[in-house]
Amino acid sequence: MSSRPATLPPQDNATTALYRAALGPVGAPYYLRVFGRFDEVGLPGPAWNTMAACFTLGWLIYRRLWGAAFSYAVLLLALGAALWFEVGPWTAWSAELRWSAALGLVAVFWLLPGFYANVLLHGELRRRMTEAVRQAATVQQAREQLAAQASGPGLLGLLVFLYLVLGSAAAGWWWQQSRGRPMPPVAPVVSAPVVAEPAPAAVVAPPAVTAPPAAVPEPDPVKAEPVKAEPVNAEPAKPEAGDAIRVRVHGHGVAVGMFADPANARRAEARLRDAGLPVLVDPVESSRGTLTRVRVGPLDDRAAADAAARQIRALGLDARVYGP
Repeated sequence: MSSRPATLPPQDNATTALYRAALGPVGAPYYLRVFGRFDEVGLPGPAWNTMAACFTLGWLIYRRLWGAAFSYAVLLLALGAALWFEVGPWTAWSAELRWSAALGLVAVFWLLPGFYANVLLHGELRRRMTEAVRQAATVQQAREQLAAQASGPGLLGLLVFLYLVLGSAAAGWWWQQSRGRPMPPVAPVVSAPVVAEPAPAAVVAPPAVTAPPAAVPEPDPVKAEPVKAEPVNAEPAKPEAGDAIRVRVHGHGVAVGMFADPANARRAEARLRDAGLPVLVDPVESSRGTLTRVRVGPLDDRAAADAAARQIRALGLDARVYGP
């Protein structure tokens, strides 16, 4: 009685060989384990793929999933254009809601490829393998055909180089933008207006009456009456230019930011004035020292404030609408 060999059945060996040829030299051991589990269960399911999650577009191109790569690129371009040109209903959302939506999109774009990229690749490789076996006379010829279609280290190196170039360009742009970015706006501080105490009215003393000398008597001395002083209306003292005054603006407006660097505040003020917006600039004392607050207002209503906020964001500045 002969013992059964410890290898897989011939059909499984052929399937594994076809998988290996279709996958190419990069990442084959990982995918063979995952696809073996899929075939054993008979139904592909979620399986985490870090490369597909972090470098989705490059992974799709390397695995030659052209339809999915094209759809993914179009979706990225559409979202990028909507964010850059501020097109869509999200422009009327609050800053907190927009940040929440952005984080949700990032999670979707990261989690979906991470969990379901293997399912997509498994189905595509099974289709290629079936087509190769149908066209070839032997399994060896089918393997050679699949290996010729698979991606190699050359394409992987090109994709890595492109990712490094694009990442460096994005980091440089972000750093350049952050140099002139204002500090996050601080809630406006309401304080009582500075009112100077009126100066007391000047009192003019009556002239002293000098008695005539005894040697030269006056027959009928005239008594001088006291001169009544006219009250002087004192104006409130004006604050010095260097005093920090917190201005309370009634009505709607847009908070642009609190600037620690006066030069950045002046640049932001100049850009707003060039855009034809009413600008309010005043210093505010804080735990970090004297900050320069830049706002736009007062505006007539909420709709005017929202329109001004969109115009300010188009200039590359932060904008937070506030009301009475």
